[in-house]
Amino acid sequence: MGDLLKKPFGRHGKVHAITPESAGWRYVGFDLIRLRAGEAWAEETGSNEVILVMVEGKARIEAAG
Repeated sequence: MGDLLKKPFGRHGKVHAITPESAGWRYVGFDLIRLRAGEAWAEETGSNEVILVMVEGKARIEAAG
């Protein structure tokens, strides 16, 4: 497994985007998205399965498909 300690892109929005290829994994990727109160995030997931993990705060989550 490659170097797993990655520096964030910044402090707001999508700050991490770890793909299976960049991590040397077969299937699992990881994104970390930091939002301020009242902000929204939308992303197309295509045929990928997605798990949402709330680290802090609260959210309203909508999904289609």
